[in-house]
Amino acid sequence: MRYGIFDHMDQGARPLSEQYESRLRLIEAYDRGGFHAYHLAEHHATPLGMAPSPAVFLAAVAQRTKRLRFGPLVYILTLQSPLRAYEEICMLDQMSGGRLELGMGKGISPIELAYFGADPAQAQSIYQEASAIIMKAFSEKRLTHHGAHFHFDDVPIELVPLQRPHPPLWLGMGNPDHTRHAALNKIHMVCNGTTSQVRVMTDRYREEWNKAGGAPQDIPFLGVNRHIVVADTDAEAYASPSPRTKRGTAILPSSGARKGRRRRAPAIRRTSTNSSGAASASSGRRKPCVTWWRTRLRRPASTICCAGSRSVACHMSRRPARSNRSSST
Repeated sequence: MRYGIFDHMDQGARPLSEQYESRLRLIEAYDRGGFHAYHLAEHHATPLGMAPSPAVFLAAVAQRTKRLRFGPLVYILTLQSPLRAYEEICMLDQMSGGRLELGMGKGISPIELAYFGADPAQAQSIYQEASAIIMKAFSEKRLTHHGAHFHFDDVPIELVPLQRPHPPLWLGMGNPDHTRHAALNKIHMVCNGTTSQVRVMTDRYREEWNKAGGAPQDIPFLGVNRHIVVADTDAEAYASPSPRTKRGTAILPSSGARKGRRRRAPAIRRTSTNSSGAASASSGRRKPCVTWWRTRLRRPASTICCAGSRSVACHMSRRPARSNRSSST
């Protein structure tokens, strides 16, 4: 079971320099609190994307954290040279001591791609070729490639990642037909769909993994993203969103809340560092209770991505699927 953060760096009310520093302090808390990974989205020319260059922000994350894994989800390969992206990937992995989680994709918004003069109709083809070039660079000393979109002749490959042969790979996935490619290449996946849609995706992934001869215990993470509000009690969590958020929100209380009990989330709690350097729960206060939200309006600054087989939140489970209703992968 793994918990992580998927972050859209939304435009806030404070000056941008303060927002960056505040977010970095929050990420330091994720590091102390035991989260597995921090994933940052890439967006352009929109209030949803105040960190349009993930590598720049993640370089700061590498220096401000000790054990937290992190990475882009995703690098938009449609908008940059794959050779430049490869070099940034190697730098981030080396600067972090081998903690990079690498997500690559074509970009979800055709409007954002068009702002840069990219043809959205060619995005999938560009992404596929660019990602193949990056994977080729991981294993060769010199790069030669001639394709439909990119041409490289005998380019020296001077940088390598610390994690060999390459950092763990991630895909944001919305189409079950893409699970075969992910399974064959041992790529972790994360998606945003409803529970039933996620079940289709994870079942297909497991089917493709088994066909490829993969061992059940080695299956990559299968993740689903969920927005949450964290407070000391369910009642406070329900009351905390603004009216603007409430209007578009479907409230998904925890199973404990449905039965009149507080549901605790031990992986999400206030922590402090004791004299030995270990993180411990803060005294004198209750552990936060989690109320799960989904919204189609303004997103929280950070969204939670979790992993496991028995959680109302997103699941990144390497375990076989279970039949009980609380498991959604």
